[in-house]
Amino acid sequence: MVENKARIAAIDHFRGLTILLMVILNFLDGAVHVWPMLKHSPDVGLTLTDLVAPFFYFAIGLTYGPSVRRRIARVGRDAAMQHLFERYAAILGLGYLISAVGHVVGIPQGGQYWGVLQAIGMAGLVAIPFILLPAWVRALAGLILLLAYHFLLYDSWLSIVKAASHGGIQGSMAWSAMLLLATALGDLYADERNRRWLPWAGLLLVAAGAILAPLSPVSKARVSPTYVLVTTGLAALVFWGFHRAERLLVKGPRLLAAWGRNPLFLYLLQFGMLGPFYVLLGDALYAQAPGWLLALEDAAVISLLSAIALALDRRGWTWSL
Repeated sequence: MVENKARIAAIDHFRGLTILLMVILNFLDGAVHVWPMLKHSPDVGLTLTDLVAPFFYFAIGLTYGPSVRRRIARVGRDAAMQHLFERYAAILGLGYLISAVGHVVGIPQGGQYWGVLQAIGMAGLVAIPFILLPAWVRALAGLILLLAYHFLLYDSWLSIVKAASHGGIQGSMAWSAMLLLATALGDLYADERNRRWLPWAGLLLVAAGAILAPLSPVSKARVSPTYVLVTTGLAALVFWGFHRAERLLVKGPRLLAAWGRNPLFLYLLQFGMLGPFYVLLGDALYAQAPGWLLALEDAAVISLLSAIALALDRRGWTWSL
């Protein structure tokens, strides 16, 4: 753990909401009697759950560039790039470890040993060669990557991507494009002179995704290019709301901020709590449990993790790779 530093309240709260929703919905994923909007869309369509991963990518993009530039100023370019590589390689490795453990305890793997951490790790690695280039170059690279992915997806990858969690290794091409777009928008936000254009950029991405939907349906299962455009744009708009409310956030309850300051730690900790539900409780008390029981069980997990998040926050500590 490292001592907490000066934070941007809007980013902490936005990230906190995202990771909190991710943990809540991860719990519900293994249950049957759940409202469809709280599950991933099986193919074409967009649910609340489908927004969570793109929002987290956007949160990464908000800090990716500024964090690298600060580290370069402290330790130099080579050391900063090495740290970046090691960080995302470690996230990729953690993802494989969690998938392997999940396979042992019976958590579905979606056809490949692949999940959200592997997708994030791969996207973070792909972004490294681009991160010191101008934001518009990164945005253009992301769009070109999406175009190439579109042709590969509908030429030969569609069945493979749909069968895998988060699109598998092939789908990481689209998630990488998403992160590149998010870093470009993150730099736009970091530039106070041009920050006001962030919501308009978000609206442009949503509109582009909607216009292109007849060519490539919005689908998280496919990690389709239009899904990337629409959800990245929506993330920018939602985050802009947090930015506009930042003065209120600083003085308000700190629960979301506490979650947002230790996202990776809390995300990993949840797996230690989800395991017993998969292994010990069985169908009657978990997979086939009624909605009211699922809500109580989920609330118990979230309450415990929230208490841990607040305790860490009171001590001013964060944990990261």
